[in-house]
Parts: sequence; structure tokens; C-alpha cells
Amino acid sequence: MLLKKIFRKLIGNMFAILGILVSFCVDAEEKKHIEFNSFGAGNTSCGNYVKTYSEQIEKPEYFVQYSQWVRGFVSAYNFFVASNHDITNGTDFEGIFLWLNNYCNKMPLETFSQATIYLINDLTVRQK
Repeated sequence: MLLKKIFRKLIGNMFAILGILVSFCVDAEEKKHIEFNSFGAGNTSCGNYVKTYSEQIEKPEYFVQYSQWVRGFVSAYNFFVASNHDITNGTDFEGIFLWLNNYCNKMPLETFSQATIYLINDLTVRQK
């Protein structure tokens, strides 16, 4: 019974993630602001990410929140959307975190989730 309840919740969450991901599946070259409800590190500002990125050696426990959020978001995108099942093909997460840092330096008021969407758009263009 408990396993069935957990499975239903998991499926419900997967459909919610699918809805979010499908909502921003736009032409990868067209960057547009997508509104959706984000939780955790995705709901913080790019400015906060830049600060945390620069302090990751001294305070790794803060950066790991961003690291795990991005890995989860990219994994969900790979599962639900990516045609090759690996949008990160040709790069690694060190490069991804640096890309996000560069983007967020230019757009500190943007949300971190929006920066991650632009990252996905950029990676999609590179896959073509």
C-alpha cells in the first residue's frame, strides 16, 4: 500500500516536471522568458549563484545546492525532452557551472531557473 502511494506521488511529480519542461521547449535559438514555479536553488537570483560560485571552496555546502539542482533539472530534461537523451554531450558539469556563472554575472537579477533554461537552449543549439 505504501509503495503504491509513493509510486503515485512519483508519477504525479514526473508529469508536473514534464509539463514544466514542455512549456519551455521552444526554438532553441529563440531565447524567451518562461514563467513557471520553481523550487529550491532555482528560485534564487543569479547574483546569489555568482556569490556562491565564487565561495565554493570555502563553503561547498552552499554550492552543492546549486550543483544538485542543475543536475536534477538537466536529468529531467534528458529524460522527458532530449532526443539524444544527453543534452550535455560534449561538455561536463564543470563547464556547465562556469557557463552559468558567466551568464549570471551578466544577468544578476535573473532567476537561477531562467539561467538554466538559457543553458539548455545553448546546449541544444550546440547539439545541432
